[in-house]
Amino acid sequence: MDQSYSRFNESQIKVMLREQPDAAHLYFALGNLYLNQKRYAEAQGAFFNAWSLQKSNTDYAFNLAVSLDHLGKPQHAMDYYQLSLKLFEQSGGNVMEKDVKKRIRLIQEQVK
Repeated sequence: MDQSYSRFNESQIKVMLREQPDAAHLYFALGNLYLNQKRYAEAQGAFFNAWSLQKSNTDYAFNLAVSLDHLGKPQHAMDYYQLSLKLFEQSGGNVMEKDVKKRIRLIQEQVK
């Protein structure tokens, strides 16, 4: 999570989103808050909003994959894991490439 938003709670982030509905970083912060609370469906929605607003962001695609993975949607998660690797190659990010590739392999084995 962007450390500058880690001190905000859910309601504060939602107030900021009402004022800035196109602020992808706020959706990302909200998604991380939900992810930390194991509220995976809500996290998935917030991460999808962040990614929809900024589709070139590696971290948004990756966190969307993680939330989908927690929701038991491995095929969808794999799509976003693969996208996060592609975006990582193009522009960097905070993704652990080795770990993402390992997770993709595990999902591929599961869905066979």
